[in-house]
Amino acid sequence: MTSRSKRLSILGAIVALALGGSTAACIAADVRPADLVDALNGVFGKHAGDRAAHTKGVCLTGNFTPSADAPKLSKAPHFAKPVPIIARFSLGGGNPSAPDNAQDNVRGLAVKFDLGSGASTDIVTISAPMFFVKTPELFVEFLKTVATGDQEKIKAFFGAHPESTLQNAWLTSHPV
Repeated sequence: MTSRSKRLSILGAIVALALGGSTAACIAADVRPADLVDALNGVFGKHAGDRAAHTKGVCLTGNFTPSADAPKLSKAPHFAKPVPIIARFSLGGGNPSAPDNAQDNVRGLAVKFDLGSGASTDIVTISAPMFFVKTPELFVEFLKTVATGDQEKIKAFFGAHPESTLQNAWLTSHPV
């Protein structure tokens, strides 16, 4: 598996988790969806009735009305006419009581554009231009390391994967 396909795999898993869908079709790696959920629950605990990732959030419904010029710029169906949407704003992690003003916590936005006849366009984003690990395996490894509470092991993880500090550095230098 190439580095690019692994990045796409973890992005797919996060997208599926953010939208509440099945991750089985999204992960083309050695990590099962249950492994990811178990690792998240190992850090944040299980919260009955709540999702494991991006637990704290708010949903809304409405209509998206494209500008009159939008069809000139794109053939995307949701740029052709007003369409209903469902959207969710969220905080990263699995803590339903996470403070809204934490600067080191990624924010999420997911929007589903209802195109009719069962078709949709889904857009899922986070507030950082990168994810902090390269692969699904490293994500689970990181979560399991954090769950131990052992600061030396956590420090060793970041020492072995220095690129994993880039997202946090970006988030803390770009206030929300």
